[in-house]
Amino acid sequence: PPERRDQTQYKTAYDALEDRQFSRLRQLADRSDFFRSELRSMHHQTWFLPNDQAFAS
Repeated sequence: PPERRDQTQYKTAYDALEDRQFSRLRQLADRSDFFRSELRSMHHQTWFLPNDQAFAS
């Protein structure tokens, strides 16, 4: 996997679905096969994605 970056607000797609801080993102992924496959795609591993804290702000 690409190197993992630990940031408060954002993480790479590789980490997001495994991380409990990303439950909002996981809920979206649960509803959308397309979104889920995009997140898991190797082409998008460098995306930074909002965690729950970012959704709240």
